[in-house]
Amino acid sequence: RMLYLEPDMAGFAEAKPLTGEVGKVFSYSSGTAVMLSRLWQDAVGDKAKALTWPRKALFEPLGMHSAVLETDEQGSFVGSSYLYATAHDWARFGQFLLQGGVWNGNQLLPAGFVDWMREPAAASKVYGKGQVWIEGPGDEENPGAGVAAGLPKDTYWMEGHDGQTVAIIPSEQLVVVRLGLTPAKLNYRPQVMVGALVKALH
Repeated sequence: RMLYLEPDMAGFAEAKPLTGEVGKVFSYSSGTAVMLSRLWQDAVGDKAKALTWPRKALFEPLGMHSAVLETDEQGSFVGSSYLYATAHDWARFGQFLLQGGVWNGNQLLPAGFVDWMREPAAASKVYGKGQVWIEGPGDEENPGAGVAAGLPKDTYWMEGHDGQTVAIIPSEQLVVVRLGLTPAKLNYRPQVMVGALVKALH
């Protein structure tokens, strides 16, 4: 409902009760991302400046010229959804994370921040503190599944809707982008493709 029908997504999410005690219960929610977006935009203090900040601070330095990050009707970036970019630009973003937030020799993210992103969240062994997945699609409730399937232990993921993924494997210096529409009900597992690519590189 929130992503398609609510003009103020952050307000809608903020009005919902907690699903459990903070730090004790993990529940993936797009609402959390839009609330975080509202918080950082408010912290900028200037709405027009906040709306241009992702492009100036991230997309332009990375050369992600195709990237479009959409807002709700209130002007809050959705955060969890509605970031459109070509596969090439998603690969740039994955490479940026693989390089620890460094691009063309410039430290755009604080040193150590990407490592922090990849640390498991307090109430989850499969979701990182910085909104990345430690396990791939279909294994969100199955810690260690990627390693058991042959993926390197340091593999982590950005997951989009219905099969869109970016796999990042620092130990292999590898970023794998897969875009397209594969409904979740088909049980598509990009881990198989990524594992085959890793094997082919050896």
